Amino acid sequence: MEFNFVNISTIITASIAFLLCVFLLTVKTERKLSNVLLSIFLSLLIIDWLSEFNAVLLYPISPSLSMLFSTLYFMAPPIFYLFLRASVYRDFHLTKLSLLHILPVLIFNGFLVAVFYSKHWTGEFTQEYAEDYSKGDWHKLAYVAIHVQIIVYHIFNFILLQRYRLQLKENHSNPQLDNYKWLFSIFLVFAIRDALWTIANVFRFTEPEYFKTSEQILTFLALLMVSWILLKALRNPAIFSGLHNNHILVKDLLKTQEKSSPSDRDEKDKQTIKKIEAHMVNNEPYLDANLSMDKLSNQMNIDARELSLFINHTLNKHFFDFVNEYRVNKAKEMLRDPNHKEVTVLEILYTVGFNSKSSFNTVFKKFSGMTPTQFREKSLLSSA
Repeated sequence: MEFNFVNISTIITASIAFLLCVFLLTVKTERKLSNVLLSIFLSLLIIDWLSEFNAVLLYPISPSLSMLFSTLYFMAPPIFYLFLRASVYRDFHLTKLSLLHILPVLIFNGFLVAVFYSKHWTGEFTQEYAEDYSKGDWHKLAYVAIHVQIIVYHIFNFILLQRYRLQLKENHSNPQLDNYKWLFSIFLVFAIRDALWTIANVFRFTEPEYFKTSEQILTFLALLMVSWILLKALRNPAIFSGLHNNHILVKDLLKTQEKSSPSDRDEKDKQTIKKIEAHMVNNEPYLDANLSMDKLSNQMNIDARELSLFINHTLNKHFFDFVNEYRVNKAKEMLRDPNHKEVTVLEILYTVGFNSKSSFNTVFKKFSGMTPTQFREKSLLSSA
């Protein structure tokens, strides 16, 4: 086997991925499952990347074992999906139903028993048969099946991440969108990689002369991809905080809401509004940067789902916007107060419950139409 750019890059990429797996499995974290699943996913990628070495070194010794290793990549899409679920929901755990995700690899290996493994076991396997198989419909079917599976799971991944983003905004006053952005970025990287891999495999069967070039590009991208993940993991090993699985989207809560007469509902809504406003004004819970729907519901002795439904549906505001409106109003009081003119905008934003300057500026401008500095200058000028 010749050592060319592709082979050398593959070895480097696989080595970096292996080191990343070791790091993920040894780093101290309370949420080990997501790290384990990402390690398994990367291990499956390593096996796939080393397929040429598999064909040269293992295939001559045991064609069946070599083929079995090749089919393991069928497990990569579901493992990545489970990794995302474990990263999004901190109380996620594997169950017996999780085993359903390995059905594709079992089904495909079941087909291979008839068309490949049995030939090897009975001694009927020949080099001519192997070449016919690699050019035949079964081999093409394998590639079609894996790419269909990849598309289906990427759809699942996208839906999961969008649901996660909405749950963050419905249940947290300072949603940790960095976690969402990181997860969405890694999803996007693998989605782009898989799209390019699909194109490369089309070339494999239609334009073989272009396949080598596309393979080189994919190998280089794989090297960049794994290096990026390793860098992110080293810089922030605890990037995932996750949500609890019991957070339900408002649109799902509405389906289970009990029907009541408009008059009863209006009266109950008025009472709830008074109770919430009194609590927000008198106790100022929004000053807590980590205020969540669960925390607020405990403070007010209201069921979290009922409170979520009221704020997100009845008031038609995300919890994020609902709380931040109070924070902005509090910030306005401080910014227009001459006694606080020596207090910096940075000190004010932390005082009223924000945890980043960019978030504060964005939200403040959304509710007031100007930046905090502009608001302060205008207010102090008019009061002079």
